[in-house]
Amino acid sequence: YIKMRYGKHTALVACGIYFFLMQSNGAVSIFAASVAVSTIFQVRFLWCALAIGLTGTFYTALGGLRGVVWTDSMQAVLSILAPATVIVK
Repeated sequence: YIKMRYGKHTALVACGIYFFLMQSNGAVSIFAASVAVSTIFQVRFLWCALAIGLTGTFYTALGGLRGVVWTDSMQAVLSILAPATVIVK
């Protein structure tokens, strides 16, 4: 749609910006999870980051889209239930 409406150059720029933002999002997610795990378990940050990144990569590669959708669904349910348990308690 962007290419048809604004031209090829704008579509390429938008694609580049989207790619950069998604890669940054993944990096920040791995960083945040690694900080939490390394703090709790007293393990080096580098090993936590590698383990989290590789686990996510292998899970996605082996499970495919179906595995990712199921994981996202479970995460959505937990995201809804977690605040509810805090409110009820």
